Amino acid sequence: MRIVILTPIPLWHPGTSELMDRLRERDIDVTVLDIFHGKLIDHNNNIVNLLPLNLTGIAARIYLKLFRKSFVKKHTKSADILDLHFVEAAYGKYIPTLGKKFICTMFGSDLFRTNEEAKNNQRVLFDSCDRILLSKNMVPYFEKHFGDKPDKYLFNQYGSDRIDSVYDAINVLDKQKMQEKWSIPEGSTVVTIGYNGKPEQQHLNVLDSLERLSEQEKSMLFCVFPMTYGGDATYHSSVTQKAETAGLKHRILLERLSNEEITELRIISDITVNTQTTDALASSIKEAMISGDVLLVGDWLPYDIYEEMGVFYHTSNFESMEDNFRYVLEDVDKLQEQSAKNADIIRKFASWNVLIDTWINDYQQLYNEGK
Repeated sequence: MRIVILTPIPLWHPGTSELMDRLRERDIDVTVLDIFHGKLIDHNNNIVNLLPLNLTGIAARIYLKLFRKSFVKKHTKSADILDLHFVEAAYGKYIPTLGKKFICTMFGSDLFRTNEEAKNNQRVLFDSCDRILLSKNMVPYFEKHFGDKPDKYLFNQYGSDRIDSVYDAINVLDKQKMQEKWSIPEGSTVVTIGYNGKPEQQHLNVLDSLERLSEQEKSMLFCVFPMTYGGDATYHSSVTQKAETAGLKHRILLERLSNEEITELRIISDITVNTQTTDALASSIKEAMISGDVLLVGDWLPYDIYEEMGVFYHTSNFESMEDNFRYVLEDVDKLQEQSAKNADIIRKFASWNVLIDTWINDYQQLYNEGK
């Protein structure tokens, strides 16, 4: 069985590269291909330019515009299964005509944050694909816009290397020493706000709420903003300026973090605030759940699946964010004790050690159909 994963390169979503590694560990032939830039990831995890004469820049764009259909056929002809990681609407021009079994694997933003024109192009893919991989919380929105396709659904998700590393670090890393390492003032309550640098994380709205806290309450806080991808310098600067105006001690993280640094960040944090406009069960939030952070999330987010699992968290809208945050802050130690139970629940739900067999079984079942 040979699988070709189609996804933008460089791999901005670690779930795809981690899946690739685990499939290869199980002796499954898998290649990651970007048909829009003419690149792939080889078996040594090198990004390889596949264009003739190593064309780059404008010449590469012209070549791909003229010859993309033949390029797609050439580099997918030996595949048994194509798996579209991030369902880019433009795939609809190329993939359904190949006669290949293919899966549409939803990220979340490719579902929730697309306009009507993109949805019309995606509809071609959803109508012709063999399977649609998504999480259960996506189904109501999907069916509202694309119709009911239960015979195609695969309910699965990406795992995360950090899930296991954070879980293992809970009782190993000394939180106080980690906070000293990160130059966080002693006795601070560390609040992690968002997990990327995109405006959809609504950092500024959160800061509006925190600004209204008393000076004494604000003095207790140290806010961390992981903004290592997404957004632009103008937006990043606006968050910095707002945090300063609000009188909050803070750190903006813009450089890519290693897995070790991400693990440390989860350990030093006490409260995680997630108020992005949409969320398809992001790994960063699951990592915060594993660490025992008190989780405060937007009440508009589709977290029913977490509630059904027994995950402990709080919800709020922006109108009541100030009061809800004050409630969490006043009793953070007790709430962290309640949040600690989330670790085992989430590990069983989101560890690659649990999920990889389902990915492989789904691929194998599709591969065997019609043989």
